[in-house]
Amino acid sequence: MNEETNEVPEEETARVLAEVPPELLGQVADRMADFHEAENEYNEYNEQSKASKKKMDRAQEAVNRAVDALVGQQQTRPDGFPVDSPLAVAADDDAWKTVRLDDLENPSIKAGVLKVMMEHTPPITTLGELTDWQAKKADFWAKDLPGIGRAAQDSIAAATEAYWVRNPRTPTTEGE
Repeated sequence: MNEETNEVPEEETARVLAEVPPELLGQVADRMADFHEAENEYNEYNEQSKASKKKMDRAQEAVNRAVDALVGQQQTRPDGFPVDSPLAVAADDDAWKTVRLDDLENPSIKAGVLKVMMEHTPPITTLGELTDWQAKKADFWAKDLPGIGRAAQDSIAAATEAYWVRNPRTPTTEGE
């Protein structure tokens, strides 16, 4: 073996291969052919996936533009929802505070994350408790929860944001 290039001389390769039974060499060749076939299939799917991702991104941009145009034509509340939204709830309704975090869905918070939050002192099991904890700790609310990293924070944010999209609130005015 050449130490500088890590190459094995052809003579040495030929000597070693001559000692290997032909049926074993055939099996290795068959496995290599399987590998190359799988590699080609992977590369093909990878390219298709990249193209599909680009197509999905373009479609999402089109949806965003359409929603922006629609929202631009409507009178909206400070939270961005239409004033006349049939899903709107009065802002003084505090029922949301009792919504259990394990009841959030589409997306839901992963079971391991919920376990960490439930076993914490104080336990964080509802939207109200989570909001109170976040208000108390500000940007560092997740630092005191062992096992809650960026991915878990994103999971919690996605689940709570989805809840608010499905349960928008309207501000109340005096005299109502």
